[in-house]
Amino acid sequence: MPIISVAAHDSCARMQAIGRHLKTSGCLAEAADMYRQCLEFYSDNHDVLYEYAEILLQLEHAEEAAEFFRRALAQSYGDPATVIMLAMALQRNQKSLEALHYYRYAQRLTPHLGAVHLMAGVTATDCGFRDEGRRAFLRALEVAPEYLAARLCSCMMHLDMPDSYVDLERKRGAYTAALGDLVAHTQLDSEDGIRSGVEAAGLITPFFLAYQGRKDLNLQKVYGEWLTRVMKAAYPDYQSAVYYPKSGEKIRVGFVSAHFRDHSVWKILTRGWMKHLDRNRFEIFGYYVDTKHDGATDEAISYADHFERKRDVASMARTILLQKPHVLIYPELMMDPYALMLAALRLAPVQCVAWGHPVTSGLPNMDYFISSDLMEPPHGADHYSETLVRLPNLSVCYEPLPLPADSFGKPIPGVDCGDVSFLCCQNLMKYLPQFDDVFPVIALQVPRAKFVFLKFLAEHQTHFLDRLNAAFNRYALSVEKHVIFLPPLDAFSYAALNAGVDIYLDSIGWSGGNTTLESLPFNKPIVTFPGEFMRSRHTAAILRMMGVEDTIASSVDEYVAIAVRLAKDKAMYDEVSAKIAANKHRIYGDRESVFALEDFLERSCSMAESVRWDTSQ
Repeated sequence: MPIISVAAHDSCARMQAIGRHLKTSGCLAEAADMYRQCLEFYSDNHDVLYEYAEILLQLEHAEEAAEFFRRALAQSYGDPATVIMLAMALQRNQKSLEALHYYRYAQRLTPHLGAVHLMAGVTATDCGFRDEGRRAFLRALEVAPEYLAARLCSCMMHLDMPDSYVDLERKRGAYTAALGDLVAHTQLDSEDGIRSGVEAAGLITPFFLAYQGRKDLNLQKVYGEWLTRVMKAAYPDYQSAVYYPKSGEKIRVGFVSAHFRDHSVWKILTRGWMKHLDRNRFEIFGYYVDTKHDGATDEAISYADHFERKRDVASMARTILLQKPHVLIYPELMMDPYALMLAALRLAPVQCVAWGHPVTSGLPNMDYFISSDLMEPPHGADHYSETLVRLPNLSVCYEPLPLPADSFGKPIPGVDCGDVSFLCCQNLMKYLPQFDDVFPVIALQVPRAKFVFLKFLAEHQTHFLDRLNAAFNRYALSVEKHVIFLPPLDAFSYAALNAGVDIYLDSIGWSGGNTTLESLPFNKPIVTFPGEFMRSRHTAAILRMMGVEDTIASSVDEYVAIAVRLAKDKAMYDEVSAKIAANKHRIYGDRESVFALEDFLERSCSMAESVRWDTSQ
């Protein structure tokens, strides 16, 4: 500490005291100014540095807060509180790996604190270290058995890459039991219990459940009813929205999403709907519950009459209620906990979820599931807790992305001249163990087959590669000879990959949506096998809309046969490619789906008001 006079010391102490009072009073900007004055004299005082960093973090200045927590830690190395707050600031600044380093350090410093193990587990999971996350959550429960957030996170860790079909069933059973345990341990009869429930809900969602390829309605209803109970206890005033369009008034439609950015949810669903809804009939609101910003965010803002961005459930809920939308559309649910928590409230008379994450929400307050008529099976309504709405065709107004002007001429690493390359570009969780033999069976008949996968989570890749090794060994084949893993690719490199491969192999159980659409400019034949659920029928719907049905299989055996024939029969390959080239325009700019959405929005508002009057009599 620099040498200062007693008077200056007393003055700084008074400024620090005033700063603390201002912080307690909620005057954060004024408090920050007072602490900055203190730092002119106390530039290496741990308490002043720490308290100033706390204020910066509350003001959402995460990067600057991290810097001052570092400075505080340098003055008192090993102080647990400073280590934890530095980790938190780094995590908010999306520096997850660095945050994990400090959370691990905090675990060693404070092994008795369940919250530290919890946050270490959340951060490890975000970094792709799911095994480490699982261990951290279990440790949190060991030191704090009633810790609801740790119980929820531990529950969700059962939804992971299965080693076999038997393991998939075991994981599903474990998840079912853990979900029931979570419900049983949720006590909402006190403020502490409610806070615990909200904390848990905001950490993680059952995102990976749909990847198991099973009917998820009952499990989603258990989770949805649990979440709704938590949110009702926390926000009892946000349970009824009873405002309806007056005669001649525009219908106010709000889109709530964490993906107003370069993401498949934006590119496929939200973009076309927001852009093309008739402004003479509808007023558009965008409610963005994330902080990422790119060109797509700017585009979304330009399409909205009103656009709000808040990464805070209570604040966003208040904003939505003040603006009184007649309809809320959640383009997806299960990808982001904040959007899901808002969806559990009743913030509009009509509430809808769309197929950005194609599984029922299970939420009692969600009225409709907006889907595609071409994608839904005949009995699709049986898969949803919401009322199913089948918009025509693909249900969306999709516009292809502009391709880079550069030529696509680079070879694919590991693919040699004369090889037949099959692109398998889905999240590895989509590849179910019961279909692992598809790849070696194709390779038996196409000796120079190369299956090109993309790396996602390292632990998932390890599990999947172990399964493929076993599958190829069953047919006396070498996985190294036939399987290639490429690193994550930027947009140009991914387009180049689509241009360079020979055949697109759709994943069985949950097919490609955005990936299939982004392959169309290159006219590559696509092999798909539509199954029982809408999420397995995206690609088949795209092909049917183009009139290209030659490569839609009706069984796994036919799927293999089509892939082999495309590899060997140039006439068939060229014919399918030519059909895609001639008919892909049918996919683009489909306004029929928008017109149907407009009609549905008006009809749903009228129906909601009719139901209100019926129930009030």
